[in-house]
Amino acid sequence: MSDKQHRKAAIAEIIRNQRIHTQDELISVLKSKGYSVTQATLSRDVKELGAVKRPDSVEGTYYVLPRHGNTTNHIGIESIEISGQLCVIRSQPGYASAAAAVIDRANIQNVMGTIAGDDTVLVMLKETADKDVIRKSLLSIFQKSYL
Repeated sequence: MSDKQHRKAAIAEIIRNQRIHTQDELISVLKSKGYSVTQATLSRDVKELGAVKRPDSVEGTYYVLPRHGNTTNHIGIESIEISGQLCVIRSQPGYASAAAAVIDRANIQNVMGTIAGDDTVLVMLKETADKDVIRKSLLSIFQKSYL
């Protein structure tokens, strides 16, 4: 992965996990993670990622990443990410418990279980789990092949 790809992945992770209100704030967070970036480069990266500002009634605006595809699936799933033996599924607020129940009932091979919050499901995978097979299985039960 190139330096630009690493930087853009870091930017996406920051935007997903924090409320970033300005590019200066984003530059500061990136710097704390070891990335040195100019405002012009950051501006291009943000644009390429498709990040936009969403209004916040208390704090003005903050950056969000676009949802890929149509999120009108029946359970409100927005993303599926797998790392090691953990899978994190993001949903619209209030849908995580329902999503976890669907996963539990599906009895997907090599899935040990789930834990749900309000908008996040943690799926624990066996060490032998094939991540591509798990992802395809999850996508098929949520009928959303474009996450």
